[in-house]
Amino acid sequence: MYKFKINFCDENYINDFNETVRSFYPLATTAEDGDIIELSQDFSNGVLISRLTMFSKNYERRDHVSCVDEIVFKRDKKRSLKLLLYKTLSDFLSKSLPWGSLTGIRPTKLGHDILARGQNPVSVLENDYYVTRERAELVGEILNVQKGIYSTDPLDVDLYINIPFCVSRCSYCSFVSALCDDKKKLLLPYAQTLSKELESAQRIIEDRGLNLRSIYCGGGTPTSFSAELLKIVFSRLSIRGREFTVECGRPDTITKDKLDFLSSIGVTRISINPQTFNQQVLENIGRNHTVQDIYDAYELARRYDFNINMDLIADLPGDTYQSFMDSVSRCVDLNPENVTIHTLSIKHSSKMKDENYDNRILVSDVVNMVSDGRTYLKSNGYKPYYLYRQKNTSGNLENTGYTRENHACIYNVDVMEETTSTISCGAGGISKRVFHDSMRIERQNVVKNIEQYLRDVDEIIIKKIGFFE
Repeated sequence: MYKFKINFCDENYINDFNETVRSFYPLATTAEDGDIIELSQDFSNGVLISRLTMFSKNYERRDHVSCVDEIVFKRDKKRSLKLLLYKTLSDFLSKSLPWGSLTGIRPTKLGHDILARGQNPVSVLENDYYVTRERAELVGEILNVQKGIYSTDPLDVDLYINIPFCVSRCSYCSFVSALCDDKKKLLLPYAQTLSKELESAQRIIEDRGLNLRSIYCGGGTPTSFSAELLKIVFSRLSIRGREFTVECGRPDTITKDKLDFLSSIGVTRISINPQTFNQQVLENIGRNHTVQDIYDAYELARRYDFNINMDLIADLPGDTYQSFMDSVSRCVDLNPENVTIHTLSIKHSSKMKDENYDNRILVSDVVNMVSDGRTYLKSNGYKPYYLYRQKNTSGNLENTGYTRENHACIYNVDVMEETTSTISCGAGGISKRVFHDSMRIERQNVVKNIEQYLRDVDEIIIKKIGFFE
């Protein structure tokens, strides 16, 4: 075991440095003080420390700059420091990573920044940030598909509705959600309280003259609620926006009466998420439905005028390259408007994390799953339209959404590019205000505990009204 310590003028970027090191060394651990990283391989670090010390001294805080200039300065400083650390480690270890020096969630947001400067995002990402050509070109494709969707209008807003309940918990899931059977007494009060909060959110939009772009109802699994409960949730909401998505997610929660209701209130987009078409893998991740249930739910949903998204996850326990590509093929055969390929991420509150599931093996398999899945989707008429990354992801890869022509999800683009404000309702929701003039974003969190949300909803509503004043 080898230890090294990095000291430099500004310690605000310690977490970013840790993430860069972990990109090379998934097994690296960080000491409690946040500045010592233990590695499983020895290498000389004298050049590393001297480079970082010299570089950080040249980046001392400047005085008498505007708020916007200071934000840009800090952002560029962080990117430059991470780039230097990446290049140093890459040189020492003779190893490169798919996303180069980038460790953040939103590579496409950087792509838009580069484009706004009049530069070629593909060239800059590849040459300046050491992103592989394949992924730099992926960002370029996404930026092109987002034309006509990407918005910087300060009056644009999205409405997010959180229903944090599900019929069972998948082993990879880290969402704060309750099982319906365990929390039966909370279902009706939650529906009634959420309806009240939605009425307040609608008033915020109307009173401030905001442009509602999309409504997105997620969870959990919203359709774990009965049709009667869903009617209560949406009973006071009369605005619709350009797009209205409800995550149906679990095929075993989709019924005719629920789809009848969703269609009647103007829902335009739903998700039916198989994650895999391999029955054994479904059982491995704790899904209480069959592959046939996926087909049955899809056939039922196709009787309505919904755009449909289907999620798949690469590198699930027991999956192989062949069975994953079979899932991609089956998904394409169904011809949904959107397909999202996620890469397995081990999150702290998931069952997989608790059971110490290791997703750092068979990296070449997951790289091929994601790469060949992308090739197959593109060859069948799908285009990548949004992308994000997560920590502890197999192969240090990404999650990518694909769309048929003119069917991209507005909400996904808005959230990933952080260009529009979001009014969020429900336990665990995070509202967001985007201030374009000062290039900053403010967030307001709502308590995750459902019982506390029910008790505090009046205070939550008052605070949200003030947040958007």
